Amino acid sequence: LTFSPVQWIAAHEALLNELLPTELVQGRRAAMHEAIYVLEALEEQAMLDPRLTGWTTGGRTRLDYLRVYRGFHECMHGIKEGTIDVEQASKLLDQLDEKAGQLHRDLSDEARDAGAKLEQEESLFGCWLPSSAMQVAARSEMLTTLTTLGVKIKQFRRDTEIPPDGNPFATSVSAHAG
Repeated sequence: LTFSPVQWIAAHEALLNELLPTELVQGRRAAMHEAIYVLEALEEQAMLDPRLTGWTTGGRTRLDYLRVYRGFHECMHGIKEGTIDVEQASKLLDQLDEKAGQLHRDLSDEARDAGAKLEQEESLFGCWLPSSAMQVAARSEMLTTLTTLGVKIKQFRRDTEIPPDGNPFATSVSAHAG
């Protein structure tokens, strides 16, 4: 996909303000998966054209979130199907967990920054605009999902932890021996 600068701005705004928030809140995995391709095309152009602003404060975060979400589910599917072993899964999940932590911080910062816009809408209109309310809900959904993924990754680590000597009691025995 290639966009003119005007088309890029329109596509970026439509995805961030209208399409993605709805898909995220409603949990439509197929639509979110398809959005990755459009966001990747937008990302490619944003890196090449300095006139295209706003990518780092919106599209990139959404694309990274969708990649983490997809990566986690692909990893879990690979484990279930036997195409990914525990060691590979552990490495991949460590990377996803690190990225999820950064995304959680970015989205939390974004939520704080959006507060002024929401206050302005309340004073002008007496309420938030529907698109703003949907963005708040989508951001909340992403934060909740990232937290849930973090918990699932930690559970995976606990469930698959095997001490180096293969003795499942080695860790607890050495901890109590001192």
